[in-house]
Amino acid sequence: MESADTHAALSVARRFIEIGRPERALDALDRAGAGPEDEEAWGLRAWALAGLERWDDAARVIGDLLADDPEDVQMLALLSAVEEERGDLAAAERAVLSALRLETESAYLLTR
Repeated sequence: MESADTHAALSVARRFIEIGRPERALDALDRAGAGPEDEEAWGLRAWALAGLERWDDAARVIGDLLADDPEDVQMLALLSAVEEERGDLAAAERAVLSALRLETESAYLLTR
């Protein structure tokens, strides 16, 4: 169970991502001290890294998350975008097709 401080830090990080301040989100996540075992924190870290265009770091974090939960549609969608930015269109396509197998009617995924 996460502490109130960790929960608050994750809420702050989520809000910073929403308002386009991924660098501040990473700061909040670092203060929270949550590691890869905390899927919510690690997922927010992936979004923040992608927001900073740190594609290789984002791909590594997403890969860690997908190793534990290969059916995480949000991470598969983010991986597709990250791989596209990295120039690996085949990997981007594989990621979006994997996500579409899980959510066949997702408007976002269908437009990727």
